[in-house]
Amino acid sequence: MAEPGTALADLASALTAAATRIDDVLTLGVEAVFTLVGDGAAIQVVQADGYMHTAAARDNTPAGQALLDRIVSGEVRPSTDRFDEGLSGVMWRSRQPVVQQLDRPSQLHGAGDATQARFAELGIHAILAAPMFSDDRYLGYVLAGRHTPDHGYSSADVSLLTDIAARITLALVTAQAVEQLRASEEQYRLIVETTNEGILLLDTDGTIRFVNERFGDMIGTNRDRLIGTNLRNYLRPSEADTITPRMKDRQAGESESYEAPLIRADGSLLWVHVNAAPASGPDGVITGSLCMITDISDSIRSRELAEHVTRLQRLDDLGTLAGGAAHDLNNLLAIIASLATELHETTTGDGTTSRLTQQISQAARKGAHLTNQLLAVSRGETTDVRDVNVVDMINSLEPLLQHTVGRRIALSLVLHPATTPVRLAAGQLEQILLNLATNARDAITGNGEVRISATNTNSTPPGSLTPGPHVRIAVADTGHGMDEATLQRATELFFTTKPADKGTGLGLAGVQAILRSAGGWLDLHSQPAGTTVTVYLPALPN
Repeated sequence: MAEPGTALADLASALTAAATRIDDVLTLGVEAVFTLVGDGAAIQVVQADGYMHTAAARDNTPAGQALLDRIVSGEVRPSTDRFDEGLSGVMWRSRQPVVQQLDRPSQLHGAGDATQARFAELGIHAILAAPMFSDDRYLGYVLAGRHTPDHGYSSADVSLLTDIAARITLALVTAQAVEQLRASEEQYRLIVETTNEGILLLDTDGTIRFVNERFGDMIGTNRDRLIGTNLRNYLRPSEADTITPRMKDRQAGESESYEAPLIRADGSLLWVHVNAAPASGPDGVITGSLCMITDISDSIRSRELAEHVTRLQRLDDLGTLAGGAAHDLNNLLAIIASLATELHETTTGDGTTSRLTQQISQAARKGAHLTNQLLAVSRGETTDVRDVNVVDMINSLEPLLQHTVGRRIALSLVLHPATTPVRLAAGQLEQILLNLATNARDAITGNGEVRISATNTNSTPPGSLTPGPHVRIAVADTGHGMDEATLQRATELFFTTKPADKGTGLGLAGVQAILRSAGGWLDLHSQPAGTTVTVYLPALPN
């Protein structure tokens, strides 16, 4: 057997290495007590409910080891259960080791007949126990037992077991702390990885330092690929510049909550709600931002649907209003036409007066035709739908379009001769082109150019309600473009950036309404150098 000093040093090294797991500490500890002190050894620990548990035990007899195994497994309960009762209670109160020769007449301090009987069953004639205290916290005790009659424990044995108990206590406290930390980390890991929220940890410039699997699923890529990339990579260009001021707010200790669109790996948009708070290191210094990300794409779609329904309701209300106004105006025009006819019939010898009355009557008839169209639209009727040759129609409108854009603006037509006809109500294509030409003119300051092109496309444009080939008509100008906010609202009813005397906010909204009724689609693209409005209409079968 090694010298006690050497053995204790070796035990200390072994316990230090094992101090990451409680079971390893207990196994090493009881082995050391068995080898260095007694024929039998056990370690009793206090459980959370205050009861004692035999956590590890060794005996040099097969029968004794079999009984101890049953005690350790819980199949056989110890005679004294609570920490403040029996042998444990004696050491808890005194904080001193207990040594006792059991085959002598004196009784074991604090132990009842049942405890005496348990030791007798194990063949123990003498015991030595040392308590384990960590400051004021009682952890349990270490126990050694001798099978040889009249062979007790010396003061050197008491000192040796006390030293062993101290080393086991230190390693046990360390192992308990490590396992608590491990359990805590596992709990946090479970929360972070099973939550329905995306979790991001960003450094001070927005670089991703940690991301959970849920956020990777949201973006559509493996989360390992996100580490080290910057969050601005997943924002649209118009939102990317918001990262820097937001990171400065985190550095200043400010939290915020906002909505933002993120770009997924496949290029689609993901609308999220972000709760961002400052993230601090162990020293309390703010190191970045902790973000909780919630997918709100369904809510945004519901909101957009509600806004779309509201716009349709406004259009419906406008149609009702237009229908009422058209009805009243139609009555007035009928009176004007009737009076003009009567005046013409009663006018004699004055060619100028006759010509004027004819013009009045003709204007009244045209006004009546327009108001009848308004009435038909307000009632949801389709007015005079027919096949329209796009190229011929645009060519015939060229003089009017040039007059609309003005002399300072060059008008160019690029019309593919094989452009397929489309089906529209009378006057609707003219209305579309004149509205777009007017908008293009108003966007140009000084000289400029408006270019109108028409051609076929065999693919279905995104958003179109009608699959198959389409006719694409584009009106491009060299004027000042629209910013992102204006572009998003450009087709909104009554929205306009023009002065009150120049804009009504009905132009693009009307174009979109015509296209929707015809199964077509409107696409807007704008930059500082100009705007292109592209109209898609279902092509008629050849």
